[in-house]
Amino acid sequence: MGWKPKHCCKSLERMKDKIRKITRRNRGRSLEQIISELTPVLRGWLQYFQYARCHKLLIHLDAWIRRKLRCYRIKQCKRTITLQRFLESLGVVKWQSWILALSGIGYWRKSNCPQSQQAMGNRWFDEQGLYNLTLNYVRLTNLKKPPCTKVCPVCERAGEQSPTYSIALRPDWLHHGKSNVKVKNQK
Repeated sequence: MGWKPKHCCKSLERMKDKIRKITRRNRGRSLEQIISELTPVLRGWLQYFQYARCHKLLIHLDAWIRRKLRCYRIKQCKRTITLQRFLESLGVVKWQSWILALSGIGYWRKSNCPQSQQAMGNRWFDEQGLYNLTLNYVRLTNLKKPPCTKVCPVCERAGEQSPTYSIALRPDWLHHGKSNVKVKNQK
Protein backbone atom coordinates (compact mmCIF):
# COMPACT_ATOMS: atom_id res chain seq x y z
CA MET A 1 0.00 0.00 0.00
CA GLY A 2 2.76 2.45 0.78
CA TRP A 3 3.16 5.15 3.35
CA LYS A 4 0.48 7.76 3.81
CA PRO A 5 0.78 10.72 6.16
CA LYS A 6 -1.45 10.93 9.18
CA HIS A 7 -3.09 14.07 10.49
CA CYS A 8 -1.38 15.78 13.39
CA CYS A 9 -3.22 16.45 16.64
CA LYS A 10 -1.78 19.95 16.94
CA SER A 11 -2.96 20.94 13.47
CA LEU A 12 -6.42 19.54 14.24
CA GLU A 13 -6.59 21.62 17.42
CA ARG A 14 -5.47 24.73 15.51
CA MET A 15 -8.19 24.04 12.96
CA LYS A 16 -10.83 23.66 15.70
CA ASP A 17 -9.61 26.89 17.32
CA LYS A 18 -10.08 28.73 14.00
CA ILE A 19 -13.59 27.29 13.69
CA ARG A 20 -14.38 28.25 17.30
CA LYS A 21 -13.18 31.78 16.62
CA ILE A 22 -15.34 32.08 13.49
CA THR A 23 -18.46 30.53 15.06
CA ARG A 24 -18.46 32.44 18.36
CA ARG A 25 -22.07 33.07 19.27
CA ASN A 26 -21.61 36.73 20.16
CA ARG A 27 -20.24 37.93 16.81
CA GLY A 28 -23.50 39.29 15.43
CA ARG A 29 -23.03 38.01 11.87
CA SER A 30 -25.54 36.22 9.68
CA LEU A 31 -25.20 32.48 9.16
CA GLU A 32 -24.39 33.05 5.46
CA GLN A 33 -21.43 35.25 6.44
CA ILE A 34 -20.20 32.66 8.93
CA ILE A 35 -20.39 29.91 6.30
CA SER A 36 -18.59 32.08 3.74
CA GLU A 37 -15.81 32.70 6.30
CA LEU A 38 -15.59 28.98 7.11
CA THR A 39 -15.37 27.80 3.50
CA PRO A 40 -11.76 28.89 2.72
CA VAL A 41 -10.54 27.55 6.06
CA LEU A 42 -12.15 24.15 5.49
CA ARG A 43 -11.07 24.02 1.86
CA GLY A 44 -7.47 24.85 2.69
CA TRP A 45 -7.27 22.35 5.51
CA LEU A 46 -8.66 19.60 3.31
CA GLN A 47 -6.24 20.44 0.49
CA TYR A 48 -3.33 20.18 2.91
CA PHE A 49 -4.48 16.84 4.38
CA GLN A 50 -5.86 15.27 1.21
CA TYR A 51 -3.19 12.54 1.23
CA ALA A 52 -3.76 11.57 4.86
CA ARG A 53 -5.99 8.73 5.92
CA CYS A 54 -8.56 10.78 7.75
CA HIS A 55 -12.00 9.77 6.49
CA LYS A 56 -13.41 8.94 9.95
CA LEU A 57 -11.86 12.06 11.41
CA LEU A 58 -13.56 14.16 8.73
CA ILE A 59 -16.93 12.55 9.44
CA HIS A 60 -16.63 13.56 13.11
CA LEU A 61 -15.27 17.00 12.25
CA ASP A 62 -18.17 17.63 9.83
CA ALA A 63 -20.67 16.64 12.53
CA TRP A 64 -18.96 18.93 15.05
CA ILE A 65 -18.98 21.88 12.61
CA ARG A 66 -22.67 21.35 11.83
CA ARG A 67 -23.45 21.25 15.55
CA LYS A 68 -21.51 24.51 16.09
CA LEU A 69 -23.50 26.15 13.31
CA ARG A 70 -26.81 24.80 14.66
CA CYS A 71 -25.89 26.27 18.03
CA TYR A 72 -25.10 29.59 16.35
CA ARG A 73 -28.43 29.63 14.51
CA ILE A 74 -30.43 28.69 17.61
CA LYS A 75 -28.76 31.51 19.53
CA GLN A 76 -29.80 33.93 16.76
CA CYS A 77 -33.46 33.13 17.45
CA LYS A 78 -33.10 34.65 20.97
CA ARG A 79 -36.71 34.21 22.11
CA THR A 80 -38.78 31.07 22.64
CA ILE A 81 -41.46 31.98 20.11
CA THR A 82 -38.86 32.82 17.46
CA LEU A 83 -37.13 29.46 17.91
CA GLN A 84 -40.45 27.62 17.77
CA ARG A 85 -41.48 29.40 14.56
CA PHE A 86 -38.07 28.81 13.00
CA LEU A 87 -38.17 25.07 13.72
CA GLU A 88 -41.76 24.80 12.51
CA SER A 89 -40.86 26.61 9.27
CA LEU A 90 -38.18 23.98 8.67
CA GLY A 91 -40.64 21.09 8.97
CA VAL A 92 -40.61 20.14 12.66
CA VAL A 93 -44.04 19.26 14.08
CA LYS A 94 -45.53 22.10 16.14
CA TRP A 95 -45.61 20.32 19.51
CA GLN A 96 -42.04 19.03 19.08
CA SER A 97 -40.76 22.48 18.22
CA TRP A 98 -42.45 23.81 21.39
CA ILE A 99 -40.75 21.10 23.47
CA LEU A 100 -37.32 22.22 22.28
CA ALA A 101 -38.11 25.93 22.46
CA LEU A 102 -39.40 25.70 26.05
CA SER A 103 -36.64 23.44 27.34
CA GLY A 104 -34.32 25.08 29.80
CA ILE A 105 -31.17 23.50 28.42
CA GLY A 106 -28.41 25.58 26.87
CA TYR A 107 -27.79 26.33 23.21
CA TRP A 108 -25.08 23.68 22.81
CA ARG A 109 -27.37 20.92 24.12
CA LYS A 110 -30.31 22.22 22.07
CA SER A 111 -28.16 21.96 18.95
CA ASN A 112 -27.87 18.19 19.48
CA CYS A 113 -31.60 17.55 20.05
CA PRO A 114 -33.48 15.51 17.43
CA GLN A 115 -35.74 18.47 16.59
CA SER A 116 -32.83 20.73 15.67
CA GLN A 117 -31.10 17.92 13.77
CA GLN A 118 -34.30 17.24 11.84
CA ALA A 119 -34.75 20.92 11.01
CA MET A 120 -31.10 21.66 10.20
CA GLY A 121 -29.87 18.43 8.68
CA ASN A 122 -27.22 17.75 6.05
CA ARG A 123 -29.47 18.79 3.18
CA TRP A 124 -30.24 22.12 4.88
CA PHE A 125 -26.52 22.83 5.32
CA ASP A 126 -25.90 21.92 1.68
CA GLU A 127 -28.56 24.45 0.68
CA GLN A 128 -26.85 27.04 2.88
CA GLY A 129 -23.57 26.40 1.05
CA LEU A 130 -21.53 24.73 3.80
CA TYR A 131 -18.37 23.05 2.48
CA ASN A 132 -18.68 19.33 3.26
CA LEU A 133 -15.27 17.93 4.19
CA THR A 134 -16.24 14.26 3.92
CA LEU A 135 -17.78 14.44 0.43
CA ASN A 136 -14.93 16.52 -0.94
CA TYR A 137 -12.34 14.17 0.61
CA VAL A 138 -14.02 11.22 -1.11
CA ARG A 139 -14.01 13.13 -4.42
CA LEU A 140 -10.32 13.95 -4.06
CA THR A 141 -9.35 10.36 -3.22
CA ASN A 142 -11.42 8.96 -6.11
CA LEU A 143 -9.73 11.32 -8.55
CA LYS A 144 -6.33 9.97 -7.56
CA LYS A 145 -7.14 6.31 -8.19
CA PRO A 146 -5.46 5.01 -11.35
CA PRO A 147 -7.83 3.89 -14.10
CA CYS A 148 -6.15 0.49 -14.51
CA THR A 149 -9.16 -1.48 -15.76
CA LYS A 150 -12.59 -0.22 -16.67
CA VAL A 151 -15.51 -2.40 -17.72
CA CYS A 152 -17.73 -0.89 -20.42
CA PRO A 153 -20.97 -2.70 -21.27
CA VAL A 154 -21.99 -2.53 -24.92
CA CYS A 155 -25.56 -1.47 -25.77
CA GLU A 156 -27.94 -4.39 -25.95
CA ARG A 157 -30.08 -5.01 -29.01
CA ALA A 158 -33.67 -6.19 -28.76
CA GLY A 159 -33.68 -9.58 -27.07
CA GLU A 160 -29.99 -10.47 -27.36
CA GLN A 161 -27.22 -9.89 -24.87
CA SER A 162 -23.99 -8.33 -25.93
CA PRO A 163 -20.64 -9.43 -24.52
CA THR A 164 -19.00 -7.18 -21.93
CA TYR A 165 -15.69 -5.65 -22.92
CA SER A 166 -12.97 -4.50 -20.58
CA ILE A 167 -10.43 -1.89 -21.50
CA ALA A 168 -6.94 -2.59 -20.25
CA LEU A 169 -4.63 0.39 -20.12
CA ARG A 170 -0.95 -0.34 -20.52
CA PRO A 171 1.44 2.53 -19.82
CA ASP A 172 4.34 0.87 -21.69
CA TRP A 173 2.45 1.30 -24.99
CA LEU A 174 2.49 5.08 -24.63
CA HIS A 175 6.17 5.37 -25.52
CA HIS A 176 6.15 3.14 -28.60
CA GLY A 177 3.71 5.19 -30.67
CA LYS A 178 0.93 2.61 -30.31
CA SER A 179 -2.52 3.18 -28.91
CA ASN A 180 -2.67 2.65 -25.18
CA VAL A 181 -6.07 0.93 -25.30
CA LYS A 182 -6.41 -2.78 -25.87
CA VAL A 183 -9.89 -4.29 -26.02
CA LYS A 184 -10.44 -7.83 -24.76
CA ASN A 185 -13.66 -9.74 -25.29
CA GLN A 186 -14.97 -11.26 -22.06
CA LYS A 187 -17.53 -14.05 -22.27
